[in-house]
Amino acid sequence: EKNIILESFGDAFFALDSNFTVIYWNRVAEQNLGVKKNDIIGKNLWEIFPGSEDTISYRNHHLAIETKQPMHFEDYYPVLNIWHEINSYPSENGLSIFFKDVTERKIIEEKLIKSNRLFAFISAINQMIVKTTNETSLFNRACSIAVDIGKFKMAWIGRIDEETKKVIPVVHAGVEDDYLNKMIPISIDDIPGGRGPIGKSLREGRYI
Repeated sequence: EKNIILESFGDAFFALDSNFTVIYWNRVAEQNLGVKKNDIIGKNLWEIFPGSEDTISYRNHHLAIETKQPMHFEDYYPVLNIWHEINSYPSENGLSIFFKDVTERKIIEEKLIKSNRLFAFISAINQMIVKTTNETSLFNRACSIAVDIGKFKMAWIGRIDEETKKVIPVVHAGVEDDYLNKMIPISIDDIPGGRGPIGKSLREGRYI
């Protein structure tokens, strides 16, 4: 009767002993994680899922056992490219864990965050352009806004050298890691060095 109840849950469910050995694994857990019950019962959870020692789940399941306090959290498992909402409940002998796939919701949330961040970035750039008359300050501030508000890893601005027809970086912000010195010189002409997004954008006069 207990197994019937556990299998009727809409959420995935599994149970562990205090050594993180799997003692129960319901049908929804099989479907969600692609591991059959017969292949995981009696085995250590962390050995079944590679790389799991670096996850929030690993830390919070251990913390639940140590503190005897339930844990509620979300975690991303990169091997399956999936987000889970997880509830971990400690008991005298181990853990009972309920989880569900929230990947679709996280994708929507991430798109909304990116849209809001891009709007804030564009708004800050527009305000800065109106207030700034010095070109050097404008270039530096634009790159800083891209990194600080737009959350881009790195931003740079280049000038076109009219003699060489190359784009020469003059200002940057963020994590550069010597990228600008190592990159292939960018040409504005339709040659191999100018067929990337920057050369194409300059020739066609449009956003790439």
